Amino acid sequence: MKINRVIYLGFGAIFLLVGISSLASEWQQRNQDQSFKLVVHTYEIKLNLQDIQKTLVDAENSQRLFIITGNANFLEPYYSSQRKIRSDLENLSQLLQVNPIQTQRLTNIQNLTNQKLASLEQGINLAGAGESEQVLALVGGVGKQIMDNIRLEINRMIDEEQKLLSDRNEGYQLIKQWAAIINWGTFILVITSGSIISFIVVRVIMSPIQQVTQVIATSSAEIAVATEQQQRLASHQAVSINQTTNAIEQISEGAKQSAEDADHALGGAQQVLDISENGNKVVQQNLASIVELNNNVANISEQIEVLRQHTGEISTVSNVVSSLANQTNILALNASVEAVRAGEAGRGFGLVAVEVRKLSDQSQKSARQIDNLVSLIQNSLKSTIEAAEKGTENAKVGMEMTENTAHVFVEVADGIKNVVSSNQKIAQISQQQAIAIQQVVTATNSINHAAVETASGIKQTQVGLENLNQAAQTLQILV
Repeated sequence: MKINRVIYLGFGAIFLLVGISSLASEWQQRNQDQSFKLVVHTYEIKLNLQDIQKTLVDAENSQRLFIITGNANFLEPYYSSQRKIRSDLENLSQLLQVNPIQTQRLTNIQNLTNQKLASLEQGINLAGAGESEQVLALVGGVGKQIMDNIRLEINRMIDEEQKLLSDRNEGYQLIKQWAAIINWGTFILVITSGSIISFIVVRVIMSPIQQVTQVIATSSAEIAVATEQQQRLASHQAVSINQTTNAIEQISEGAKQSAEDADHALGGAQQVLDISENGNKVVQQNLASIVELNNNVANISEQIEVLRQHTGEISTVSNVVSSLANQTNILALNASVEAVRAGEAGRGFGLVAVEVRKLSDQSQKSARQIDNLVSLIQNSLKSTIEAAEKGTENAKVGMEMTENTAHVFVEVADGIKNVVSSNQKIAQISQQQAIAIQQVVTATNSINHAAVETASGIKQTQVGLENLNQAAQTLQILV
């Protein structure tokens, strides 16, 4: 259940109990007021009845004094009693509307009162006329009987009202007792229920809050530790990337040097090509002069010696080309390794390195072919020297060997042309490799800058997590 619902339900229950207590108090107060009004109502009726009786007694005494003294001044209570009795009867008529029995008795008292007043008036008239005997008979007979009946009816009504008063007093006291019980009961119920509801609300609210604060504190601490580890890793990564950048810059310098070496190799291969062409020309000249072989054996030997030197130079150049191809192969292999390390960013560079390795392998094969050809040329020259020593009888054999040599020189020229073409491609690839490595250096610098910013962001995150952990610990203390 959500916390706001728990709060609403808890305090709603307390407010409901307070409302019920207020309604009970209001009900008790109304009943108490009603009982009090009924008690006052009974006292008013009794007072009015007693006042009627007293007024009639006063009127009767006033009549007797007038009869005895003949002084009309004593009749003043008699005259005022009529107005007073009429007023009391009207009040009683209003007070007794809800009680039919008492209303009937009041009607009897009203009739008896009228008879009594009429009897008093008759006695006064007879006394004024000097009819003393009739007055005494009236006062002692009918007048006394009417007065006794009035007292009897009044006493009955007073007894009835007294009984009602007793019942109403008992009801009033009972209501007061119940009011006290209800007040104390509702007070104790509100206090007890409020305490229980408050305890439940606090437990329902504070228990999840304590659990949440505990989870926040634990999680923030764990995240802080993980963030610290990430910060160390990011710092190490930044250092590694920086070192990688330096290594790639060194590779870039090596690629530039490889391009320069490829240019030099291209120049050397061009020289070898020129030499092979010159050798071919020499062989052709030897072929044209084979007829004069017998007379020019010494010259042929010298030319063959020169040719041997040239073939040695070719072998040297071929070795250089083979060495360059081997170094280019190693550089291409290293470039492939670095491309794999660079991941997706070095994929293109890896493809270039593969092509470089292929060209390097082709260069090595061509160099081996040149070595083989040089070996053949040297063997041929050896045979030519032997043929020259043998003399003219081997001129035909020498001519054939010379022709073979010419064909070999043609093949050498073709192989050297292939070497030149391969070196040109290697030079182009080396230049492309240098450009690609420079792009990798730029990308690595960007990655290095991003790694530094990442380390800074992780540091700020760590500070925020420390603040969150401190807040969670403070919340734990509060709850």
